[in-house]
Amino acid sequence: MANFNVDGNVFYLSGDLSIASSESLFNFFREITLDKTEIIIDLKAIESWDTSTIQIFIALSKKMKKNNISIIWKNVPKEMLSDIKLMGLSNLFEGETYE
Repeated sequence: MANFNVDGNVFYLSGDLSIASSESLFNFFREITLDKTEIIIDLKAIESWDTSTIQIFIALSKKMKKNNISIIWKNVPKEMLSDIKLMGLSNLFEGETYE
């Protein structure tokens, strides 16, 4: 089960981020107000993900770039970064900050 929480400009994702939770994740991100200059997405507590998760992250990145909002990706699992690279999508996350 996936959980999403927000505290100011920090978005905490946890649990299973797969196709079963993709609509909820998409709607969660859709609610981001565009009056911010930066958001932080903390992935420390995610347990699993699939390509639908990556697709939603790509859509979010494009939306934020279009609105001049920076994303800081925090606690990204190394395995997820490997998946993104294997899919040939690393360039879509260029300019993003990883902590």
